[in-house]
Amino acid sequence: MRSALLFAMLALSLGAGCSSAPDPAPAASMSATPAATHLGAWYWIGSTSGGQTLLVLDPARYQIDFADAATILVQADCNRGRAAYSLDAGAFSVGPIGLTRMACPADSQDREFLAQLASGTSLKPAGNGLSIELAEGRGTMHFARDPKSSAGGGGGVGVFRAV
Repeated sequence: MRSALLFAMLALSLGAGCSSAPDPAPAASMSATPAATHLGAWYWIGSTSGGQTLLVLDPARYQIDFADAATILVQADCNRGRAAYSLDAGAFSVGPIGLTRMACPADSQDREFLAQLASGTSLKPAGNGLSIELAEGRGTMHFARDPKSSAGGGGGVGVFRAV
């Protein structure tokens, strides 16, 4: 008798879990997360600071790629890595960059690239270019979609000249 009662209770509970009625729709969230903005890949073509310009010798060796709304992929010459970043109303910051540790050629500009990227405070898309303003007014990094670009990519900056 007792086993028959347990069996009946088990059957009822299994039947209730297998209902064909659709689940009610979840309530809409009051704080919806905006869709991630994918800014894509950009090549560092130069930096300006105090009227001087740093020309990147080979922009194809220095790239940032906004992989998603929180991760930036970095190519710093012969090394690759990733970091978390935040972008909120133009305010920009990059977390610690985890990189491979290959020995790059003697003409590498990887140290300048990484130091400047780490000190970025704001990001501004402009035309075919992207600019990252550096902390404490130390200058601006300029990026272009095309690594062969040396003019017009940096948000209104003209042709870069080595100094």
